[in-house]
Amino acid sequence: MGLAGSKLAPALRDQAPNQQGGPDGPANPSIVGLWHTTFISGGSVWDEAFEQWHSDGTELAVDNAVPPLLGNVCVGVYKQTGPRTYKLHHVT
Repeated sequence: MGLAGSKLAPALRDQAPNQQGGPDGPANPSIVGLWHTTFISGGSVWDEAFEQWHSDGTELAVDNAVPPLLGNVCVGVYKQTGPRTYKLHHVT
């Protein structure tokens, strides 16, 4: 399974911090904000989620492929490991 695409949700795109930069993207990108994430497996969409990344290192995801009754909310923690790289650990 690979992460095919994550993009800042349209309503928050213009409000995201640290999003100014040159033609190659933001000079100091921030992961903080609401993201729409699509997961691809075998060339097809396998899952989709909305994720809220907070400046305190916590993350909250609402998974669209899992019914709420089965627990479609995931709580995690993350840390930045490189200029544009983050490591996420879901605890639920």
